[in-house]
This record gives sequence, C-alpha cells and structure tokens, in this order.
Amino acid sequence: MTQHFILNFLSTLVISAQWALSTAGTYIWLLWIIIPAVLALMVFFGYQLYLKKHKAKGSLISNDLVESFITGFGGIKNIETIFCEGSRLRVTVADLKKCNCEILKENGGKGIFVSGKQVKLTLNANVAAITSEIEARRKERTL
Repeated sequence: MTQHFILNFLSTLVISAQWALSTAGTYIWLLWIIIPAVLALMVFFGYQLYLKKHKAKGSLISNDLVESFITGFGGIKNIETIFCEGSRLRVTVADLKKCNCEILKENGGKGIFVSGKQVKLTLNANVAAITSEIEARRKERTL
C-alpha cells in the first residue's frame, strides 16, 4: 500500500513539475510541488501514528479471544509452553484432560492435533499476537 502511494505521489510530482516549468515566469509552480509533498507527508506520518497507537492498545486481537484460548487449554496454570509456528500454535500442557478442544474449534482452531502433552492447531487469527499475549499472562502469573 505504501509503495503504491509513493509511486502515485511521485508521478503527480513529475506531472506538476512539467506543467510548472511550461508556465515559466510565474511562481505558482511552487504550490504544485510543495502542497502535494506536504499532504503526502501528513498522510504518511498520520498513518504511521495510527498504527503505533493501535498496536500499543493491543487492538489487533480481542481480550475475549485470548481468554477463550486460555480456557480451551485448561487455564493459564495448565499451559507449560506455547510456541508460534507460522499459522500453527503449539502448546504443551500439564494435564491434557483439562483441555477442551470444542472451545478451541469454536474460536477458529482447525486441524487440532494432540500428541502426548502437546496440542497443535492451525488458526486464521494473528497467531503471533495470541502467542505473545498468552506468554505475557503466563509471566504475570509467575511474578
């Protein structure tokens, strides 16, 4: 998206500069270069600020989604390790009997595979964000 925006901006700038040079003797050409440049910078930095603000709030995933996954794995105390493998989530649990695969399926878990004490599942959601949030809650519990 940003590359597309920059290419459009540069082509507008070149067309504006060509027009400005063709009307020699006037200083209006400065406006055709400066105004689009200022607007482009405002849009770019505004978008960057928007992304930082929403990432800081943790709005990429909902709190309810994280809670439901924790419940599906049998609670925060039941989770021993959690690891993100692309779109897969790999969790080692203390007691497999506490896990509820139905809750995991309801929240987008697909291809749930259980091997020993490990539960692996594929998610459509942001797996890295879910993993980091659960890991942060595990660390809070141990402090």
